[in-house]
Amino acid sequence: MYKQESVKIRVKYSFIKKLAYFQVLCATGIILFWIYFFIFENSNPDFSEIYLSHERAFPVPDLIYLTPCLILGALGLLKKKDYGFLFSLLAGSSMIFLSVLDTSFYILQGLFTAHITRGIIFGFIFITLFLSGIIILIILWRNSIILIASHHR
Repeated sequence: MYKQESVKIRVKYSFIKKLAYFQVLCATGIILFWIYFFIFENSNPDFSEIYLSHERAFPVPDLIYLTPCLILGALGLLKKKDYGFLFSLLAGSSMIFLSVLDTSFYILQGLFTAHITRGIIFGFIFITLFLSGIIILIILWRNSIILIASHHR
């Protein structure tokens, strides 16, 4: 019976490792978005000042808070450290918050309909960010006992 539980923990931990790699992928996507924004959009006169002002407010939370949380969470999960669980929870909830904030701004400013193609692209980004946060939180919640057990081995 003990051997069977050990296999179960190993299988679920491999799922946690996949979550860690997913978080690194999310962090990479965020970094690439901001590189793209500052190279191509930041000083583009075709974009409204409202849009640019809004976007310019997000590098700090995205790059100084969310991205480090994703990376620290991933490293901690891979190393089976408590801080991995904590930073992953912080990252997942931040992804949900930032996506809802962005979505509400875009709706209130009519930015989804002003440029249909950009609206679709940003709608996809916001939905992806929101769902990624939900996925991180669900996986952590469903596997929290495994994370705790693996830490105390």
